[in-house]
Amino acid sequence: MIAEHKRFVEIESELRQNLLRGYRRVRQEQAQGVKLEGAECVLELLGDPQLLVFVHSATGWKIEIPLVVVLDWKLRRKDDVARELHGATATRDLVSPYKRRCQAEPHGSDIHSTLVGALREYIRGFPEKKLLLDWLWAPRPEERDHDEIRSENWFAYSQAQGSPNVVFSDYADQLPERMQSVDGLVRLTFPLCDPGNNQPYLMTTIILGLNFESLNKPRELLRREEDISRMMGLVGHLGTVLITEIPELYRKVRAREPGPPTFVTPPAWVGDEERDSLRTAVDDLHRRINELAARVKVGGWGQPENGYNFLIAFRELNERFEPSLRYCLSLSNLHALGSQYRDTDAWKAALVEAVTRCEPALVKLYARTRGAQSTAAADARELVHEVYAEINRLFDGTQDLDLVRQRVRSAVEGSPYPLWRTPGYWVMDLSHPEIISGWLNDPRATNFYSYPRALLAWELTAVPQDLYFSPVADGAVPVGVCGVNAALLDNHACSAYELQEIIDESASRFRRILSGDELDRLKREVKDQRRKLARGTVDAAGFWAPILRRFRRLAYYYLPRSSDFFPKLVPREAIPAFFFREGKWRQRRERWREVRGLTEHQLQFLAQECAEGQDFLKSYLERRRQSNPLTREEMQAAHLHEIVLPDAPSLSLFLLIPSAVHSALAQELIHRFLNRCERGFEEPPPEGDAARLPRVFVSYRSSEKSVARDVARALEGKGLQVWYDRESLEPGAWVIPEIERALEEADCLVVLVAPGALGSFQDVEVQAGLDRFRQGKGLLVPVLIEGAKPEDMPGLLLRQVQSVQFTAPDAVDRIAKRLKSYLKERRAPA
Repeated sequence: MIAEHKRFVEIESELRQNLLRGYRRVRQEQAQGVKLEGAECVLELLGDPQLLVFVHSATGWKIEIPLVVVLDWKLRRKDDVARELHGATATRDLVSPYKRRCQAEPHGSDIHSTLVGALREYIRGFPEKKLLLDWLWAPRPEERDHDEIRSENWFAYSQAQGSPNVVFSDYADQLPERMQSVDGLVRLTFPLCDPGNNQPYLMTTIILGLNFESLNKPRELLRREEDISRMMGLVGHLGTVLITEIPELYRKVRAREPGPPTFVTPPAWVGDEERDSLRTAVDDLHRRINELAARVKVGGWGQPENGYNFLIAFRELNERFEPSLRYCLSLSNLHALGSQYRDTDAWKAALVEAVTRCEPALVKLYARTRGAQSTAAADARELVHEVYAEINRLFDGTQDLDLVRQRVRSAVEGSPYPLWRTPGYWVMDLSHPEIISGWLNDPRATNFYSYPRALLAWELTAVPQDLYFSPVADGAVPVGVCGVNAALLDNHACSAYELQEIIDESASRFRRILSGDELDRLKREVKDQRRKLARGTVDAAGFWAPILRRFRRLAYYYLPRSSDFFPKLVPREAIPAFFFREGKWRQRRERWREVRGLTEHQLQFLAQECAEGQDFLKSYLERRRQSNPLTREEMQAAHLHEIVLPDAPSLSLFLLIPSAVHSALAQELIHRFLNRCERGFEEPPPEGDAARLPRVFVSYRSSEKSVARDVARALEGKGLQVWYDRESLEPGAWVIPEIERALEEADCLVVLVAPGALGSFQDVEVQAGLDRFRQGKGLLVPVLIEGAKPEDMPGLLLRQVQSVQFTAPDAVDRIAKRLKSYLKERRAPA
């Protein structure tokens, strides 16, 4: 009996896992706004039972479930249960997996209607002995108990043995082959939920078709009474699990249904700016967490002053390819900016007070990481004074609270910070959530000296004291980290599991958006490099070097860490003949092949100075050689991909994946990389000036760098080629000549005008732009930022040019439209 119970437990576990997969699928559909009720929801909860196989190891028999149909119906007080069930089965539409496919597949509707007809014929044909198992759990509200009828009847099974098509004998040509040999049916009827208030019960009826087969002798039938009894016990046990678990899961689904949709509109100081796809996804996640708080009755969670109850940052690679995090503020976060302060002086005082209060924590932190107490105190004081200076810059020259909000927002979203500085890194790196109390005092916090000063000041007032930190991860790939005020979990009605489920459901959407943005930039990079190639300003190696830098950033959203992939650009003529003879190469497509396991000779070649552009692979192998050389096991586990680049047969991209665990992710990455590169080559080569994108040079003061980045990204989103920063320079380039060349080639000079004087470089750039403007060689567009007014523009000539307020909803559209119209006029024949 103990062994029999153990086998039942193993099979029950498999069924429960299938139900949990179905529950996750329903939750994902809920997250996407799909509403499922009754039979449709039960069918989703059942998951894919037709894929399950239950094996009774003692007897060598297995059960399959090739047939699944579901019905929902209402049971009112004093109704006759049997009559209502029979009437519902005869008149209501049954839902099957084929029902879902009616719209997608031409024959789905035919299969579904034939299946339903066959079931009804079967039930009518055997009024007394129709089912293998008929289990009815029917509530009787007035009697405070229920009816339970369980009949075990092998008539249908015995008849099926004599004629395998007895159930579907008239429909053998139309039904799937697996359904033609159903040995018997199980019908389970039970209430899904009690609506209360004397309303009818929502009942469900599940009909499963079962097949029995011997593992050792496929054609052998169940003959021994002992085998039949055991199998019947197993069928009854599976029925018990379904009747117990499905109502509970359905109750959870209904409890998780969002209430009336709550939409957060942008604060007035933001205006009507358009939210991009990533920010919209962040808004949705914050809204759902607010709805969870409302559902478990945590008061005031959605009020503006509580907008920092949720914060999220996404990981990226900075200009030096170091991992970093960047905040993305939701609309609720924007509402919280300065909302609790009556004026700028009160906000500034709160920031200064928070920074002063954090100095002892910084001293302890530096003492822990640097040793000497006196040095730690000096370092902490110096950092605090620099943060004070940054606060003064944010509030300098204005009493306009909205203008300060704009500056703080630009500083927060425009300041990526080193990934490993805060405890959030450890949460993301170890891939498990935890509650952190006082992140600056956490023993895992490290040197904050290189931390963005404005960001540190804001975080000291914005981040809740107790924070539920969670990685935002799509499978094995961490996308970012988010924090939720741990006060939500203090409520007994909200579990960390429920909160984490909401976060996890958003991760795939975030990764799709982030990787999609990188793929779009990759395609633009290919087009831009083709223009340079057409002008003769780059050769084949120079053509691919910046694209490979983009590839490395793209890989950061396909593989868990930057240490999981190492690219190298190699001239094919430099590859020795032995290289492809060693190891077993697999051809994946015409320009892509893969080898599993490396030899010492191959590693020696990959560590040589034969690469073009930045050689990440050589650097990795050198580090390993000096500190911890690769073992034979590591060499055998590694995967090396060789990609022949489109339109560059003389070059190969080698990509080393040290861990075999990441091979499938690497294959997806390479496939999408090649597809997007090829799409960049689908258009004919650009010829002449008319084929290139309009060029825009953005001029700004160094203190306005974060705003300049926002302006540049908005202009790039309109199909413009933007030069705005040293990020636009090739590595090793001398700055001054490159700026002069970019100014000379620009079709439009966008000047960011903030209150105060122009920067020294900016003044020179504006004078050059005015000269070109007067000569009819380009446009000049002053863009007013941070509350600047037309009279703030320095110089009489600049004031005569029509300006644009960047906060205006159509500012970027107007700039792009005017520039394209100007170029069209200039290219038109006289």
